[in-house]
Amino acid sequence: MTEHLDAFPRKVMALLQLGNVEALQEINTPWVCASCHTCMVRCPRGVDITRIMEMLRQMKLRQNVNHIEPSNLQPEEIVDLPQIALVSGFRKMTS
Repeated sequence: MTEHLDAFPRKVMALLQLGNVEALQEINTPWVCASCHTCMVRCPRGVDITRIMEMLRQMKLRQNVNHIEPSNLQPEEIVDLPQIALVSGFRKMTS
């Protein structure tokens, strides 16, 4: 999974601290995050990184910008996508 991330949790936290919203909205990490809680368990400060990734997804979804358009996906692509990406895409369509 990590080979698909363009920013690791440490970089995401640094961007948050700097208030760099534009950079945060350009990275794919929140969309690739599988919400497995591994990063949270490993975090020496106990930061709930999974929740932060969800917050970043929600921020983008509230702008009505799809990172993934479910209707444009091919069946073979759906198999390879992280489930959280599909859930986020469908949440937007139903809220």
